[in-house]
Amino acid sequence: MINYELEEQLKPFLITGEKLLWTGTPKKGILLKPSDWFMIPFSIFFLGFSLVWELSVWVVDASPVFKIAGIPFILVGVYILIGRFFTDARKRATTIFGLTPDRVMIKTSLFSKSVQSLHIKKLSGVTIVMHAPKNGGTFRFEKPYLNKQDPPTSINNTPALEFIDDAQEVYSKIISLQK
Repeated sequence: MINYELEEQLKPFLITGEKLLWTGTPKKGILLKPSDWFMIPFSIFFLGFSLVWELSVWVVDASPVFKIAGIPFILVGVYILIGRFFTDARKRATTIFGLTPDRVMIKTSLFSKSVQSLHIKKLSGVTIVMHAPKNGGTFRFEKPYLNKQDPPTSINNTPALEFIDDAQEVYSKIISLQK
């Protein structure tokens, strides 16, 4: 299904004669991801350790260098415990997905506008994770490496159509376009 408001935002990035087959956006708001099962306990431990360090430095009246050195760790701890959820929500709020006969487009506008294009025929794999109870899901695309010596990217850097509503329909379109 094409949302004409989203189509207008993607039109400047279309090649002459290219048409959109589908447009969509990820779910809005703060969402938990599978990686949060590890990140939340880790961030609580990290922030707790940083706070204990900073408190102990003040209690023993250590050098000002030690007092200042703990502050960045506290700020990082607060970000990985709480701030990253707001950053992720803001990124998803400014993300638009598009599907043409030749490519998948991912437009984000968190800090600067960027459009990532993935040529459908060159994608080596499409993984879909369905989110219950609705027909929503997340697609992860594997990109073939240009150089065998390039390190694999982490799952967070893998191109993805995250938390889309009509995942089964989009999956069918992508698979049929790959044939």
